Amino acid sequence: MAFINQAGKAKIAAALKAAMPKDVKYTLAIRDNMTVVMTIKSAPFDLMAMINAKNKAQAEFRGDAFYEVKGNCQLNQYYLDKSFDGKALEILEAAKKALYSADYYDDSDIQSDYFSCAYYVQMNVGTYDKPFVCTATAA
Repeated sequence: MAFINQAGKAKIAAALKAAMPKDVKYTLAIRDNMTVVMTIKSAPFDLMAMINAKNKAQAEFRGDAFYEVKGNCQLNQYYLDKSFDGKALEILEAAKKALYSADYYDDSDIQSDYFSCAYYVQMNVGTYDKPFVCTATAA
């Protein structure tokens, strides 16, 4: 059964502090004693613009309507390379590695419907009441 406590969060926080640049502001929380939640509050690159650009390209390719993501969203940590590139992708991959650093294991076997992991991970950009802020300076 998934479980993480404050000691596990402290290990993750130390790993994140070492991996993340100083100009990327984020919070780390535990939800329901089983999910570690990282929320990126601000960064020197526009994560929302990158997400919207990729979503728009995919919508046009499929012939679907494009719906702009504004202010906040949840990231799929398994497909970061589908929405980001360059320095943003490097930083998010480093954050993902740090989030899975606190004695993480995954003994799940989907074929036999058995799920067992140390804890779950959620990555967010902004929140509904405090949207993401791009801190890049105009050149």
